[in-house]
Amino acid sequence: MLTRNTKTAFFLFLFLLQLICLFNLTSINDDTEPSNSIIDMLEADLSHIDDATESIAVTLDTDDQNKGEKLDDQTGNSVADQTTNHVGENEANASDTGDPDIGNKSDEHPQGPNKINGNKTNTKHIPNTKSEKKAMNVILLYPDDWRHDSLGSVKPHIRTPFLDQLGKWGIRFSHNCVTTSVCWMSRATLFTGQYTSEHKSYKLKCPQFTKPEAWNNSWPALLQRVGGYFVGHIGKWQYTNQYDVKSKKLFDWSRFNEGRFHFIGSTPASEVSQNHAIEFLRTRPKNKPFALTVAFYPPKPVGNSREPGMQFKPDNATKKLYENVTIADVPYNMSEAFHTLPQFLQDQKTFGYTRWSARYRTPEHYQESMRNYYALITQVDLACKNIVDELKDQKLENETMIIFTTDNGMHHGAHGLAGKWYPYQESIRVPLIVYDPRIPDEKRGTVDESFTLNIDLAETILGAAGIVPPSTMQGRDISDLYLIHEGGKKRALEKNPWREEFFYEFPSIEEERIPSSTALVRKEWKYINWPKQHDYDQIFHLKSDPLELNDMREDPDTKDVLNEMKQRHAELKNDIIKDEEIKCL
Repeated sequence: MLTRNTKTAFFLFLFLLQLICLFNLTSINDDTEPSNSIIDMLEADLSHIDDATESIAVTLDTDDQNKGEKLDDQTGNSVADQTTNHVGENEANASDTGDPDIGNKSDEHPQGPNKINGNKTNTKHIPNTKSEKKAMNVILLYPDDWRHDSLGSVKPHIRTPFLDQLGKWGIRFSHNCVTTSVCWMSRATLFTGQYTSEHKSYKLKCPQFTKPEAWNNSWPALLQRVGGYFVGHIGKWQYTNQYDVKSKKLFDWSRFNEGRFHFIGSTPASEVSQNHAIEFLRTRPKNKPFALTVAFYPPKPVGNSREPGMQFKPDNATKKLYENVTIADVPYNMSEAFHTLPQFLQDQKTFGYTRWSARYRTPEHYQESMRNYYALITQVDLACKNIVDELKDQKLENETMIIFTTDNGMHHGAHGLAGKWYPYQESIRVPLIVYDPRIPDEKRGTVDESFTLNIDLAETILGAAGIVPPSTMQGRDISDLYLIHEGGKKRALEKNPWREEFFYEFPSIEEERIPSSTALVRKEWKYINWPKQHDYDQIFHLKSDPLELNDMREDPDTKDVLNEMKQRHAELKNDIIKDEEIKCL
């Protein structure tokens, strides 16, 4: 039996314990509840897009408008509604000349919300450890075949009002590149943070990066295992093992749209992915942080049609928005540029030529293809807006990193080529916009010209989760570039300045049709080597020749630069490329 003193002590202990719990709960709520001012500011920024509708007139036929209004009723915007917010009637004959009156675009740059600062110090080689700081959610918006300058903020005749606004809330990285420019290898790089030579997933039926020993060091697996994240994937997977992915449960939640490109039934594929993303956000466990990749198929060209514009199929409502626009994105004669290429690239068996012939061989082909391509981009822009609107409705904007980027660029007639693969600028440069709640106010809405790479995304995502990346990853946390007020980040950048060059590789998968290549890329110069074409070299002075039309390999004044870059290229190639036979799963 308990004595009176024992009972008194016991009840006093329970009372103190309740006080401690109450204090802790109050502290947690203070840290996690977004302030009203933050929500109000984000609401105001999004309304900047919606309010512009009143001053801009784009008329659509009733039938076509109805076809465009297939979005979730909660969003309140059709394709036509959203796109008219950005482009006015002055753009009927727009090109990329940069007419300041095109589209009635406001000069205002509304600042994003004030956000919480803070991040871990990025120390490598200590895998599977987690920071005590609050982990952020991550949404990765990841379309297909989208080149770096296909944004309204770069070319006003392209209608991407939401992505332009996202760049004002966050940072746009204008010199973001891929280390291998083709869909499937770039996607393996996305998840692993590795060069293709390291993840070895060269073939569509041979995804080495999903083997357990490799996948365990991918960012989705680390988020699950170390961070307790709920991880989802939507849309394109590319490798032919999507059913294997489901059986292995690589993701907690997935919706694959493999092989269904521009439409799924009668619904635009971008809208299907949007709706799946909203489903994920509404049904996810509310007691876990989450990460979601939305891998849109559009604006990827599909099929082998040689009819003008028929490899790109937007819905009718969006297509009408571009029907009177003249595209002038290639400022030179494509055929003349083609004949400046090395002879092996002029071979009519190469994919670069055959796809150019199907898509761009006449002015009509070029105009129709590019109008339809940009219409697909506008559809993806709307889908991205609606996904972020759902995030905002759930009041998660203060604790979620949003990344917009793509798997590779596209030539779109540059050099008289189509497709990607080659190390030319149009192929290797892709957009990157990062919205991070921790970005300092003075950095919001800026354009950063640092060389960021797709190998950096894995470490950036892990950094947002407070997880130290494994030594297998080959990139760097991009937040090092903008969290410069933090002691650890500042010291890291001072001790190890950001890269000024990078190595590009494209392995031999079908040499006759897509010649393999490597390159050393800098801001001023680019050196290209075609290893199986008698080690043919090219060198371009990008500052004076950004379109890469003047190969200076025979210029005597370039000899010293060429020799130095060849030597540095050889060093990087020796470090990165592993020559070994790969056996499929």
